[in-house]
Amino acid sequence: MSNLNHNSYRYLGFVTVALAVIAIASPVVSNAQTVKDPEGKARESAQEYKKSQDELINEFGDVEDMLYSKDKKGCAMKASMFGVVAKKYRQGLSVEEAVDIKIMQPLYNNIYKKIRKTGLEKALLNNMVGYQKCVANAQPNSDAGAQYDMSLVNDACASLNAAIVDTLVSIKKRRKIDGVFKKYQRKNIDLTGTTYENIPDAALMFIGSLYKTSQTKEYLDVVEMGSNISSGCRS
Repeated sequence: MSNLNHNSYRYLGFVTVALAVIAIASPVVSNAQTVKDPEGKARESAQEYKKSQDELINEFGDVEDMLYSKDKKGCAMKASMFGVVAKKYRQGLSVEEAVDIKIMQPLYNNIYKKIRKTGLEKALLNNMVGYQKCVANAQPNSDAGAQYDMSLVNDACASLNAAIVDTLVSIKKRRKIDGVFKKYQRKNIDLTGTTYENIPDAALMFIGSLYKTSQTKEYLDVVEMGSNISSGCRS
């Protein structure tokens, strides 16, 4: 899940606690009672499970505030999550099918609403642009070492992201590759610290790949490819 793989420990830890709370909240049922009224006990367990999840939602509030920090790492995680949910949307899955953890469903639902409002193509582009703005305006982390590491990765990935967005806009407007290629040939984006650091001229390679894909695929496929490239930078 891109950078989400690294950042999701915070969320997974929360889910572990949530499940533990749910388990504690569930009533202990004796074997004799289960045999007497198995359907009744099943309904009771389901009701307790729903009640526990509702209580957790009320206690922890907005899932986005819990998942995403205000620093550059939070920007990366939020953008990557959007990409993950967008894939579920494109597969035609309902929110309930996409995620069975109730406390996460409002987050998925909000992303689905954004996609329905603008269309998937525009929503993915907005997410990439939003990532750039978020990184530029993120709050510094109080840990100097953590701040350095997340800046090294996300500043570079935001620059690559800008090249990808420029390329997608250029393709949409049916411009030749020369203009955007020359622009980023001069910029020479340094991707040190990212997953692409060992790829020579990575930005130029991705620009070429997007243009090549646009010759045989629909524009939405090219945009989704660009979104995946952006997310992959911060994995």
